[in-house]
Amino acid sequence: MTFDFRAGETVKLNHRVTFPQTLNMERYTTEGQLWRQHQTANTIKRRENGVNQSSDLEAVPSSGAGQAHQKFGTPPRSIDMPPHLAALPTMAYELHPKEYYEYELQGIVIHRGTAQSGHYYSFIKDSSDESGWLRLDDSTVASV
Repeated sequence: MTFDFRAGETVKLNHRVTFPQTLNMERYTTEGQLWRQHQTANTIKRRENGVNQSSDLEAVPSSGAGQAHQKFGTPPRSIDMPPHLAALPTMAYELHPKEYYEYELQGIVIHRGTAQSGHYYSFIKDSSDESGWLRLDDSTVASV
């Protein structure tokens, strides 16, 4: 929703929204944010020291929880991390495997109507049929 200052009322946005069936949320976690900050700080440090980045940077591992990673060491203090977060991993997927952060779409809620009134219905994944979806609309349930 948005507010239309000319009309003096809220207006519902009716844009089409698409999203993937699976979503990796690692980048939105504390672990993911700290790892990216640390990686950026080390990239800057390498540039300042004239180290070839392409040969020195390591790729994000695809799995392997708990792998030891000595390359980055302790995050630099210039990041201004609170002390309780400074001990968190300096490598992606160090605390949890990649699969830990992957979510599979299970449902969608839809609103039809205006910003002031309308009707909600939803689609949920059918647990008895992996490729099927159900539409739930008040007391009606139908296969899609």
